[in-house]
Amino acid sequence: MLDSFLDRTLSLFSRRFLIVAWLPTFFVFLIISMIYLIGHGLLPILKLWNKYYNLFSQFHLSLYTVLPSISLLIITIIAIALDAFTYWEVRQYVSFGESLPFFKSIRKWKKNRLLQDGERYQNMTHEQYQNMAHKAQYDLYYNYPLTKEALYPTQFGNVLQAAVDYGHSRYGMDIPFWFPRLWELLPKDIRLAMDNAMTMIAMLINLINITLMIAIVTVLHLKAIGLSHLWHHPSATQVGVIIEIIFLLLIIPIIKALYQGAVKQAKRYGEYIRVATDLYRFKLLEALHIPLPTTPTEEKLIWYNLSTWLYNADRGRTTAIKYKHSS
Repeated sequence: MLDSFLDRTLSLFSRRFLIVAWLPTFFVFLIISMIYLIGHGLLPILKLWNKYYNLFSQFHLSLYTVLPSISLLIITIIAIALDAFTYWEVRQYVSFGESLPFFKSIRKWKKNRLLQDGERYQNMTHEQYQNMAHKAQYDLYYNYPLTKEALYPTQFGNVLQAAVDYGHSRYGMDIPFWFPRLWELLPKDIRLAMDNAMTMIAMLINLINITLMIAIVTVLHLKAIGLSHLWHHPSATQVGVIIEIIFLLLIIPIIKALYQGAVKQAKRYGEYIRVATDLYRFKLLEALHIPLPTTPTEEKLIWYNLSTWLYNADRGRTTAIKYKHSS
């Protein structure tokens, strides 16, 4: 019982948890502390410190120990909550708030724009296409799924969907169904590289969300102060407000840079999906004791029969499947 508890507790402080949730939470805690320090000045904080220092001394406790401990505990609790919502957050950045109805019109507008961008390549003359063949091929390979129906309203979602479509278009593999099985057969270095890429994606998305939360808190703080009466406040408060305004002016470039970083990591993750599919799909067939195909057409039929049988429970497809066992 104790061993199990310790294993679960220590797993919270894994490298992934520290990078994805704890460090972004510590970052926002640090930023808010700096804004508070600049906005209120050092003297009120020293008075507050002396007040609580005397209070804790009565209980034979050191504020130098209690304050950092409470701060780390609060950061860790918030980080655990943030980590619990990471999958949902990533999903929202794929579909641009698919579960949030008030984003419906924005999703439709963004999707139409992406459709227009994709159709540019289809409407080009041969000469125009040749002039920008490299960019067109890159965009269609990395940035767009194969069909309009699969198009997401975000670049992030389309990059991941393009990687998922790769296995189906080339080999007939349903990647969402087969990849968890293929994962178990991948070499450790590839799995580690994919895990690192997904960790960076989650961290960058959490940083975007935390940056947005800081912006909301900043706007509420500025509203509470009242900019029209700003110059009646102490000079320290004026400096803090100026820093907050500068932060709000930089919010869009900051979020854009973080988002493009997440898209870049998504391309990296998607490329590993393609590599794993290209190099190790036959190992999966061997693990399933399925004879290896001799042609691409035969391979597509094998994956189709297996998916229809295992995913759709269509036993009619089993008549075309024969096992091969090693002697």
